Amino acid sequence: MTIENLIAAFINSKLQVPKHSNVLLDFIRKEYVLGHMTIQQYYRLLKELNKRGAFHP
Repeated sequence: MTIENLIAAFINSKLQVPKHSNVLLDFIRKEYVLGHMTIQQYYRLLKELNKRGAFHP
């Protein structure tokens, strides 16, 4: 899954555009816990989101 696919999945799920990369970080956590992505996908997206300024508050 790419960042573009992640954003599209977020929009389809939430019916809104993500306002910040932290919102996407929460989304990938939920998707991983629900079993909708592999650990490899999760870590790859986590790394990319961290590069884009996402952080754990």
